[in-house]
Amino acid sequence: SGINAEYGEKCPEATVYIVSGSTAVLKCKISQSPEDVLTTCAWSPDNRYIYTGGQQGQFYKYDLQTSTVYKWEGIRLHGVATLRDNKTVLAADSHKRVRSYNFEDHSEQTIFESEQQIISMSMSGDEKYCLLTLEKQGLLMIDIATGAYVRKFYGLVQKDYHLNAFFGGANEEFIVSGSEDHRVYVYRRNCSTPILRLDGHTSVVNCVCWNPVYTDCFVSGSDDANVRLWAPRLPSDDSECSSGTQV
Repeated sequence: SGINAEYGEKCPEATVYIVSGSTAVLKCKISQSPEDVLTTCAWSPDNRYIYTGGQQGQFYKYDLQTSTVYKWEGIRLHGVATLRDNKTVLAADSHKRVRSYNFEDHSEQTIFESEQQIISMSMSGDEKYCLLTLEKQGLLMIDIATGAYVRKFYGLVQKDYHLNAFFGGANEEFIVSGSEDHRVYVYRRNCSTPILRLDGHTSVVNCVCWNPVYTDCFVSGSDDANVRLWAPRLPSDDSECSSGTQV
């Protein structure tokens, strides 16, 4: 299945599709008000629930089995990630915080507070770390359990656009991020400087995603209206990574 919440001045709904091969069938739409502006969404680990939110103070939990919608009012979200306990959700909000929310007992807790606005957030598969893209400051990694700053990653450019970064590769030892200088940046998780700067796009690279099965491959999406697939070159090639296959 796939889920989508479009970015823009007004996006009042998140749409859920059932995908099979090259076809997609609309399953449902999630919305409570025509004034909603939904900008982020995530599945629960058991695929029963969808969490979505946005810039007007909406935070929804949608039950796909019963079509029930649960709400948490007054939270303007910039990113959301779900934990394996199927109860806890991490959310980055407009108050420069990462907080945990439990929709069962309605508890909440601040994990991390930033001096800069948080543009986007993603979580490692082992649920130990979060990546935060900060406004005009680049990329930061924090420890979820302690809320401690772990590492800042240098090189990429973030000034005016929404950028995403994700853990990936074998054992999630790598990090990939978009950038406003039209490049894709690849880091080792334990190193602050990039190991690869990949050219191929002609505009801002705002979206990246690792392949969860073939862990040496990832894709990047750009305002140049292209999606590129990246993978290591064959041993006979000179460079470490291909220039990206346009999709």
